[in-house]
Order: sequence, then C-alpha cells, then structure tokens
Amino acid sequence: QSYGVDLTQGEFPDLAAGTASTETRPRCDGAYHRVTFWVTSVQDVAFHRGWVLVNASLSLLDPHSFDPVAAAGASRSVRVR
Repeated sequence: QSYGVDLTQGEFPDLAAGTASTETRPRCDGAYHRVTFWVTSVQDVAFHRGWVLVNASLSLLDPHSFDPVAAAGASRSVRVR
C-alpha cells in the first residue's frame, strides 16, 4: 500500500509545489489512522499563506499476491495560515 500527497500553490513562474509519500503507512487493520506529512516546495518559490491545492492518493495491495487491488484519490483546496 502507498499513500501520498502533492501540493501546488500559484501559477508559473510563481509556482510552489511539493510532494510526500510513504509505503509503510497507513496499515490496513480496520482502524482509522492519522498520517502527517511535512511538505516543502521543490521549486524556487516557497509555500506562503493562502490557498493550496492538495491531491491525495491511496493504493492497496492484496496481502497474499501483492497485486494492486484498489486505488483512490481526492483533491481539495485548503487555506494555509
């Protein structure tokens, strides 16, 4: 399983963008889990106060065959204070 987020703010040439992901969390055990990512911009422009577009993705593997079985994603604009 893998979980990741991509963040973008602004437009080129004043674009801030960053990504973070993990393949070790969240565990599929039937419980809700909170995962915190710290993302810094990989561009020359830093994130600042205002609206940021966050794209999140989650993919799951079959525990026996390790074949991909499901994937999902969502996007939301959040305000950075």
